[in-house]
Amino acid sequence: MSILKQNQKGSSRVAWVGFILVAVVVMIILSALSPSQPAQRRSNPTIPSVGAILQLYASTGAIPVGMTGNSLGELENAQVAQDGHGQAQLVRSGKILLVSNETRVRLLRLGLFQYEVRILEGRYEGRKGWVPREFVKVSTR
Repeated sequence: MSILKQNQKGSSRVAWVGFILVAVVVMIILSALSPSQPAQRRSNPTIPSVGAILQLYASTGAIPVGMTGNSLGELENAQVAQDGHGQAQLVRSGKILLVSNETRVRLLRLGLFQYEVRILEGRYEGRKGWVPREFVKVSTR
């Protein structure tokens, strides 16, 4: 009986060591295949650099700028629910600013789906907020 328990303990240890080795090898392979973040940004011209001057653009007119990333999420939820009163309340409360088309902004921080920007001109000059990525393009002026 004791030989059986020793074999089970030995098999368990071998399995753990094997699992750890496989995990380390996978991590090494993945790190070798994926470029570092800064190099990826430099090689991809569609991703602007922090500090770049950009322009807000929408074919429909005003661009929503959230005072926080959460306020943009609230706006999206209200839009999906077709809740016009909720959208208007976000604007009235100041959680969402409606900024003129083609307003210049400075990129402060990159997010996955939104950018933090500082507004450089117009009614809200000097304010900062979050803008959905699809409303931002490289400045042409």
